[in-house]
Amino acid sequence: MAIRRIEVESEEMPRFTEVIAIPPRKYSEKQATTDFGRNICVIEEFGRRILEFKNRGEMIVINVIGPGMVCVGGGGDATKNISFEPFELLNKIREAGIPPEGFKLYVMDINPKVVDAVELTKVLQVPMDGKPEYFEKFFPESHEKEEGGFMPVRIPEEYRKRIFCPEPFDIEKKSAPEKAHITFSLIHEDPSPAYAENLVKSTRSGGYIMPYWDLVEFAAKLGLEQVDTPKCPSPVYRVK
Repeated sequence: MAIRRIEVESEEMPRFTEVIAIPPRKYSEKQATTDFGRNICVIEEFGRRILEFKNRGEMIVINVIGPGMVCVGGGGDATKNISFEPFELLNKIREAGIPPEGFKLYVMDINPKVVDAVELTKVLQVPMDGKPEYFEKFFPESHEKEEGGFMPVRIPEEYRKRIFCPEPFDIEKKSAPEKAHITFSLIHEDPSPAYAENLVKSTRSGGYIMPYWDLVEFAAKLGLEQVDTPKCPSPVYRVK
C-alpha cells in the first residue's frame, strides 16, 4: 500500500496536511508521474485549439481525465503532492483571453485524493529546475518569493473557482458529466474500447480529444478524425 502526503492551502484553513494510504488500483501508479512542464508540447497544442471556440457566445467546457500527482520538494515533512496539468491548462485559457466566466474545467480521476488536491490547492510550489521561458508565462503576476528552489505561484481565485471535480470517476465505466469542447486525458495505459468510447461520449461533435496514447484502432468505429499537429507529436482527434 502506497503512502503519500498531501499538503495544500484551502479556503477554510491556512494549511491542510494529511497522510494517506492509497491501495493499489488500476492507473494509480502511472497516474502519479506528473510534473510541472512535463507535457509542454501537448498543453501548448491545447492552447492553440481552445482559440477555435473563443467568441462563439457559449460556455467552453474542458474535461481533464486522470491528472495524477507527483511528489516534489524533497522528503519527509517537505514533501508535497501536487497535480500541475490542470493549472497549466488554466493558464493557457487565460493566455487565450477567455474570461473566467466563459469556461468550466472538469478535473476527474479514479483516485478521489487526486481531485481533492486539485480542488484545494491555492498555491503551487513550482520547482525552479529549468523551463524558464515556459514558467515566465505561467500566471506571471502571481509569482511570490522563491524559497528553497521552489517558486510559490498563487493561482488567482477567479480561475480556481472554475475548476469542478466530480469524484470518484473511472473513465472505463462512464463518460464525463458534461460534453466538452476539449477532452484532455493523461491516463498512461493502453486504451481499452470502453475508455475510447467514453472519451468520445465525453466530447461534443466538432470538439477535440487529446489522449496520452493514440486511438487509431478505434477511430473509424467511433467517428474520430486524427488532425494534423505539426507542432506537437502527440495525437489529437476531432469528434465528427
